[in-house]
Amino acid sequence: FEAALRRPEGREARAYLEYLEPSGKPWVFLDEAQNVPGWERFVRMLHERKEAILFVSGSSSQLMSAEFGSVLTGRHIALPVWPLDFHEFLSFKNVAVNRPLDLIRERIKIRRLLREYLEWGGFPLAVLSREKRAILGQYYDDVLTKDIVERFAVRKPGVLRSLARYYLTGIS
Repeated sequence: FEAALRRPEGREARAYLEYLEPSGKPWVFLDEAQNVPGWERFVRMLHERKEAILFVSGSSSQLMSAEFGSVLTGRHIALPVWPLDFHEFLSFKNVAVNRPLDLIRERIKIRRLLREYLEWGGFPLAVLSREKRAILGQYYDDVLTKDIVERFAVRKPGVLRSLARYYLTGIS
């Protein structure tokens, strides 16, 4: 963090210290860091100098891959975030199923929610939103674009999109 202060582009770090007057180590949250070339070395440097408490997150499969693991070996904990299972989905919908009697009492609501779960899935933001189609469409596009096209330098993304649509519409 101190090294960032000395660089001309370190104005954010200086502003942080000037306006917030932190008493301890700063907490640094980096989201979608994989989009910045060399981010692993910057994080490693901050960690080794013990200048900040670091959190790195992102939606790209690149973060979970072994591509950066060697740079951060022994310095990271991978914490994948998965969609909700059906029990968690019910909890998000305020339906408690703790005993067999709850299943009987709430069976009509549970069946309706099972249809919703099977249709829309268990991504938390989509579960809680009325804009499910838009959210899931954006997730789909992000996976194709960021996790496949950009990462593997696909030369014909239109063909990939057609192939993905073909496979998803004929899952049997």
